[in-house]
Amino acid sequence: MKPTDTHRAALALGVFDALPPVLSRVLDGGQLRALPGFTLSLLSVDEAGYPHTTLLSLGEIVAMPRAPAQLQDEVRFGLWPSSRAVINLERSQRGALTCVVEASFFQIQMARVRRLPDAIGLACFAAQVERVEAQRVVYAELQSGITFAIAADAPGFDAAELDARWAAQLAALRADASIP
Repeated sequence: MKPTDTHRAALALGVFDALPPVLSRVLDGGQLRALPGFTLSLLSVDEAGYPHTTLLSLGEIVAMPRAPAQLQDEVRFGLWPSSRAVINLERSQRGALTCVVEASFFQIQMARVRRLPDAIGLACFAAQVERVEAQRVVYAELQSGITFAIAADAPGFDAAELDARWAAQLAALRADASIP
């Protein structure tokens, strides 16, 4: 089937060289309560070229304010040290983040992914935002992306402990904005 003018007109595509304001707000580290269950997919590629997905909550990622001498936006995130993504990102130094915000599908292309000092039991990374794509189809509005619900009744679960851990993780990721 060949695309028609109607098909082409239905797709709205935006390409940015920095995080759009809507994504900066979501990833500023202050949206844990406002966006419960919000999830980002981190995509990495293994040595054989196969893609792998790791899911991140807003308690595991933060967009850093751009320093005056900095040419590109930076995102920092923490992963479980045993995650395949740790090996993939260290090897390739590239990855992508995807999420749905305000009825648009966003893909953040990351380059120069580098390991930061581990903190709070996580393998921490910083990555430069190379490009951001936003897609929206006018006749099929995205309602949400991947979301999660906290199982508050799970044995041994403590919501206050989770809140404290996420706050500590975000603080650790923000800690040294001057890390090269």
